[in-house]
Amino acid sequence: MLAPQRTSVNDSEDGEDDDIMAVPLESDSPPSEELDLAIILRTFQAEHLSDGLQSTICIRRKKILESAIKAISRATFCWTHSPYVEFVGEDADDMGGPQRKFFRLLMIEVQTSLGIFEGKAGQVFLSYDQVALDQRKYFKGGNLIAWSIVHGAFKAIFSYNYSSRGTNHREAEEDTIYSWEMVLNMIEDKVTELRFEDLLIFITGTDEVPTLGFPRKPCIDFYEQEGGQRRLPYASTCMMCLYLPRGVTQEEELHRMLYRAVKESLGFGKV
Repeated sequence: MLAPQRTSVNDSEDGEDDDIMAVPLESDSPPSEELDLAIILRTFQAEHLSDGLQSTICIRRKKILESAIKAISRATFCWTHSPYVEFVGEDADDMGGPQRKFFRLLMIEVQTSLGIFEGKAGQVFLSYDQVALDQRKYFKGGNLIAWSIVHGAFKAIFSYNYSSRGTNHREAEEDTIYSWEMVLNMIEDKVTELRFEDLLIFITGTDEVPTLGFPRKPCIDFYEQEGGQRRLPYASTCMMCLYLPRGVTQEEELHRMLYRAVKESLGFGKV
């Protein structure tokens, strides 16, 4: 079985055989349809990704697809290195959040802008386009999808960073979590425009749980509202942590705060 380890994508028709350096996937047994996808991906990551090595990927938010293609076309680009994503003009260190955000946006662009898919968003299938084939867009799309799967494949179980039992903070935090659970019920019952996908993007930078789950559990932590001020909930996509105010006893109030925080957030500096 062969798998791409390093690829350089360009628009020329020459040297296509040189674009992929195949690496044998050693195994004691032949591939089986019964193998779990997550096991396959974990095995591939363990055997072929370069532990601790990174490649800086500079991305222009308005030109996601173009930026990604340029990045993987560089002579020094290596598929096995972990991508360290920098969004131009946005002040954020990539501790995982920018990378997840980038791959989510990239896959949207591949589906909608590359010209090789048909169908509704999230339910697309490959189209037949001879011009796109001649321009090697299917090849480029395959490389980008593989890149996303290999490095974006990291179950979301939220944990709560409660204060010690019996303290005033703990009581206030449990009030907030009850309101939080009621907001989740509102989303499930579709009585709000807020969606689970909105919350997942806000907290983790991605709109769905990757195949292998996240590298750590998303969590909820708490903060104290300062006197006379009303600070909205906020999140760290790198730590995958949502921060909620203590002592919110009404789900309607928490819903309003979350809705505003999620809808008004744009870019890592504001999340």
